[in-house]
Amino acid sequence: KTAAEALRPEAGTPPPSTTDQFGQYKLWLAAGNTDIDVYQTDVIWAPQLASQLVDLTAATKDVAAKHFPSIIQSQTVNGKLIALPIFTDAPALYYRKDLLDKYGAKVPATWKEMADTAKLVMDKERAAG
Repeated sequence: KTAAEALRPEAGTPPPSTTDQFGQYKLWLAAGNTDIDVYQTDVIWAPQLASQLVDLTAATKDVAAKHFPSIIQSQTVNGKLIALPIFTDAPALYYRKDLLDKYGAKVPATWKEMADTAKLVMDKERAAG
């Protein structure tokens, strides 16, 4: 059998919060738990988990090259690639140009401007019914 054919994936249910997941993963890894072969982690956990995870650099050279360099860099700690993305998201903030135009507001450039503009538009829209 090939490695893929011999693999018998079993998925467990992680704790509901990412904080609890991170804590559980740290406990399992520190204890040397061998029940889990693949972990789904948050991108920000790489530095804290790197010492307990396998270096994937050589094994994933061709695959890693297909991802955004910044994603691979974020999962590389001390020259050791410890995780690969299973998906990439790109958060976006949308605004209603029609409402900005209606109230003579500019596109916000800072979080404070966004909060102030949102309040202005909501107050005027509520007042208008």
